[in-house]
Amino acid sequence: RFSKIKCPNKNFYVQDISKPWNFFDDSIKQKYNKKLEPKIYDMILLNLSVHYAFQDNNGIIYLMNEINKRSDSRTNLMISFIDMDVLFKDRDNIKFNDGGYMKKMERNGMYHQLRYYYPWRHNYPMTEPLISKRELIMYLNGLGWYQKDEYQRIYPDMEDGYKELSESITRLSFIKLNI
Repeated sequence: RFSKIKCPNKNFYVQDISKPWNFFDDSIKQKYNKKLEPKIYDMILLNLSVHYAFQDNNGIIYLMNEINKRSDSRTNLMISFIDMDVLFKDRDNIKFNDGGYMKKMERNGMYHQLRYYYPWRHNYPMTEPLISKRELIMYLNGLGWYQKDEYQRIYPDMEDGYKELSESITRLSFIKLNI
């Protein structure tokens, strides 16, 4: 279910992307698409969010079913995420100079988990799903989406830990071939 967060001159909508979407009772449909007709988008952007679909074993299927309803062969699906295989290529624990860290946890069901803590942002460690480029491409291929491009990373000078994190952010675009 979507919930609306009010800000001056901006509308933010929050949705658990790992669960099925109910558009008959959501604020986006009520405001922007009152006829409840499916809209097709030219571009759909998942910016550092696709991994949340892996919180539930069927989450990626729910997410892609909803995206498939709103896309066709002209739609570009742009995804950025932390690539587990790049971030943890040398070790399973990365420490930051400011006391923060990122740690690759053992598989919890089907997926790995990332435990992280940024002292400038968190009061306690956070945990969320962690995916690899290889796994993501495999899932999306199985759902009819194929990689079109990969965008190059640009690394500014950063301290250890944050540099590895920056280098692991992967940006891919996909197109839907079997509609």
